[in-house]
Amino acid sequence: MWVFIIAIILYVMFRFFRDVEKQKRKIEIEGGMRVKYSTLVNYFLTGHQNCKVHQETADSILVGAISYGSQTSFELVQTFGSITIVWRSETPMFGNHKLEWQFPEYTNQEKIINQINSELEDYYADNLQMNI
Repeated sequence: MWVFIIAIILYVMFRFFRDVEKQKRKIEIEGGMRVKYSTLVNYFLTGHQNCKVHQETADSILVGAISYGSQTSFELVQTFGSITIVWRSETPMFGNHKLEWQFPEYTNQEKIINQINSELEDYYADNLQMNI
């Protein structure tokens, strides 16, 4: 009985890791994360003069800026059939903040930008106003 359970677990793990490698190869064929999501990456890079690519792997890319003790980043992670975007902001004045979006893999990147901008504007208005 235990042998059967272990065999099933090993089979599931094998399939998962095989699918991960298959996904990485697919992204590589499409030019890598920087090319596949070039509209998003370029948009995030133009957000601040200090913004740059901090880390890039076969299935993720981290773009952000560090300035005056504060940092803001966007991490794009390709998952099975979707793209996840995580925004993080860490500032001494406003604290730490995080938002996350998930879209189907081939969603128009301009639409993604518009949605993220709209939701960030709302988030800023609701959470990050200075009380003077």
